[in-house]
Amino acid sequence: MTDSECNRKTDVLLTRRFRARAGELGETRSAVRNCLTQSHCCFDTVEEVVLAVDEACQNIIRHAYGGETDEEIVLQIDRDGDALVLSLRDYAPEVGPDCMKPRDLDELRP
Repeated sequence: MTDSECNRKTDVLLTRRFRARAGELGETRSAVRNCLTQSHCCFDTVEEVVLAVDEACQNIIRHAYGGETDEEIVLQIDRDGDALVLSLRDYAPEVGPDCMKPRDLDELRP
């Protein structure tokens, strides 16, 4: 690590804990939008991040939890210098790589 990397400060912009339910996503989108707008991110970046967080949360609900549940999702947004660092955490059972089956190449579409 360089001196500048060691001295760089990471700021937590948002931490949000919510139930893995579609009804929670509206408030989550609003919290992300407000956080990034207050952090002076440009409109396009804000909207792209809001969309990405929403899609990732929907995937956690559908695929990790197998549907809506009262289990928790934790979203954290940090600023590391000029970069945004987003993390999502779920508490669903871990899935081994041997359980994942890729789609047939003939099924892939743009």
